Amino acid sequence: MKKTCTKRCPYSYILHLIALLICGAFVTHAYGQTMATLPAAKARSDSAYQFTPLCEVTYTISSQWHNGFNAHVSIVNHGDRISGWELEWVFDGDQSITNMWDAMPLQNGAHISARDAGYNAVIDHGRSVSFGFQASYSGDNTVPTTFWLNGNQCNQPGEPTPTVVPTPTIAGFACAVDYVIRSEWNNGFVADVIIRNDGPQITGWRLNWVFTGDQQIINAWNAVVSQNGTNVSMADAGYNTTIASGESVTVGFQASYSSMNPIPSQFVLNDVLCQGNGGSMPTPTSMPTGTPLPTATPLPCPPVAIDGDFLDWVCQPFVSDPPDDCGIKRLDLLTFAFVTNPDNPTAYFMAESSADNGTLYLILRVDTNNNGVYDDPADRIVRVEYKTRPRASQVTVTLFDGTDTYLETIGENEDWGASKNEGGRQVEWAVTFAQLGIPAGQPIRLILASHPGGGNAPVCDITDEVQWSPATALGFAIICILLILAAVDMARRRRLQ
Repeated sequence: MKKTCTKRCPYSYILHLIALLICGAFVTHAYGQTMATLPAAKARSDSAYQFTPLCEVTYTISSQWHNGFNAHVSIVNHGDRISGWELEWVFDGDQSITNMWDAMPLQNGAHISARDAGYNAVIDHGRSVSFGFQASYSGDNTVPTTFWLNGNQCNQPGEPTPTVVPTPTIAGFACAVDYVIRSEWNNGFVADVIIRNDGPQITGWRLNWVFTGDQQIINAWNAVVSQNGTNVSMADAGYNTTIASGESVTVGFQASYSSMNPIPSQFVLNDVLCQGNGGSMPTPTSMPTGTPLPTATPLPCPPVAIDGDFLDWVCQPFVSDPPDDCGIKRLDLLTFAFVTNPDNPTAYFMAESSADNGTLYLILRVDTNNNGVYDDPADRIVRVEYKTRPRASQVTVTLFDGTDTYLETIGENEDWGASKNEGGRQVEWAVTFAQLGIPAGQPIRLILASHPGGGNAPVCDITDEVQWSPATALGFAIICILLILAAVDMARRRRLQ
């Protein structure tokens, strides 16, 4: 006769609960947040929402012409930390948004929803985020007065209300942008963007434009760049935040494309229209109401492969290094990136220099026990020699321990870098966890340096120290499966007792 479950059964339920919590956390981490469906546009009332004065919204028309305008929207969070936001408002006129940067828009008639762009999803208490958009209109361009952030009404009585600044006329530009393609090959190019300030001094800047082709930015220097579909946002890098009146700053980037590579004709600096490559002003095109705006999904993050193709490094974590801090251009580091692929115990690295003028020598020091000392026997030194050729590259990667004792050659004369025809400034390599002597998830420290070659050659450029915990997602999936199986087995055993 089978025994009925008595006191010990709650353990199986507890184990079930632990399994579900861990697996739920893993799924949320691996697949991101679920986007809520936007309700149809409707009038709002105090009875429908529990209003709390937790947010402040400033809606500013930064430039306007006969049938269109640019607007800047700033959100200040006065409440608890927000992870994932959606701002809604209702236009009083026939305004129709044609494109948006730093947010994902949806328009249903007069009802507007702007969701975070992913990289700006978090708003801490007392901090703010902003986004901009371009729109067309044919009647009045009335400023909205009521906004809802994640269902809470902002700008309650007694708080700041949306304001409008005087709109500059299209005849006089306060800024000018020169977009210059420096080099181009069959599926990529390098461009400089020169921003000249013709107005008062600027402290803190963001430049936006829209590609009219399928260009995808791979990396950039002298600016922090994000791309959402064809919308590009380029912000100052911190050390070049100020542009005095009459002065200019220059930034650059590398991008890929597969069809045509037209030069953008319209640039917006801090939501003010600039004169750019002729200063042409395209006429905004109205979007049909009730349909989502054609903003592409955020850039994918595909697995990285060591193949000399650097498109897979888009949106991977990286460290920027200030330009021109090394007297030799080919040794002047700009970017150091690092990543792991799911279910693969390998660390992948990528470095980029300012120019191709010969051989680039790199030293990657890895503090494997994370104690701030890089010359322990357990630590690792990875030496990279990167030679460019017209149509290929020759990359040799050698591994040493922390005392500089040779361990093994990871690759010799491999084509793991960009060729001269491709710009000759990027190289990638990989080191397995076993070669580093670390388990998955082990915190480590990294420093990348460049030097001109030779046994005792001095370091020319060095990146900031990075702390990183390279890991794969494999362990979480196995833990979930084992916990669920264990819980099921325990429940079965209890029923048989």
